[in-house]
Amino acid sequence: MLLFYSHADDLIKGSFKNAALTLYAIGFALAITPAHHSSVQTDIVLHSFISVLLFSIFALMSCCTFLRTRLHYLTLAGAFPIEIWLLVLAVKEVRDNHCDEFLFVKKRDHRGMPLYEGFWAGSIALYIVITPIFSLLWFQRPRSILQKGMLKLIPIVLWFLVWFFMVVACEIATHSFSFKEPESYQHTYLSVGIQEWGFGQVMAVVVLFLQLWDILSYPLQPSPHGGKRIVYWWNSRIKPFFGKRIIQSMMLMLTN
Repeated sequence: MLLFYSHADDLIKGSFKNAALTLYAIGFALAITPAHHSSVQTDIVLHSFISVLLFSIFALMSCCTFLRTRLHYLTLAGAFPIEIWLLVLAVKEVRDNHCDEFLFVKKRDHRGMPLYEGFWAGSIALYIVITPIFSLLWFQRPRSILQKGMLKLIPIVLWFLVWFFMVVACEIATHSFSFKEPESYQHTYLSVGIQEWGFGQVMAVVVLFLQLWDILSYPLQPSPHGGKRIVYWWNSRIKPFFGKRIIQSMMLMLTN
């Protein structure tokens, strides 16, 4: 949504920084945590989150030319090893039952369809399909076309779909993964209840509120042209646009 605002360079730079620092913080935390391989769920969710953050960094650089400095290029390049490492780790954890408790992991439903594996693979495949579209924004001619009018919605909607399917894949992973108790052979789910919130969900809402604050408060900030931004938009863009359309409609009615 910030991409629709004019002169929101500082907020967009802040979003890039937050995405990059979150990505690197997750990689650093996994590197120093000895028990990072204790749950296949954790690897699936973290890889999904790292992937969408990496894609978001690339998407921001595609849409905003001021994010293409040497530092931004190094940030993007440095994130790829973390992405590849987590992908290899996640694939290894999915295929390997390294703990006695996970010898009876329920990985498929009663029809033999994969549970979290299918959704996870589907969300990854979505990056392969959508990334070339964002790559076009690095070239001047396609960029000039996709950055005009309603066509600007195309990369934004695709970007939203990437996030949406990532969240779905993570939710399926956390709510469908279970194992059989060694003694009772009863299924025990490794996720919190539907009516309960984990620490990660609380922190996600905190981050969401911070983003919403930036988006909603931006129109109320001072405009470089004087006054509030929303007042300037109304006088310089919205009012002339609808005024022109009303005049055109009246002329068409009089002509008919």
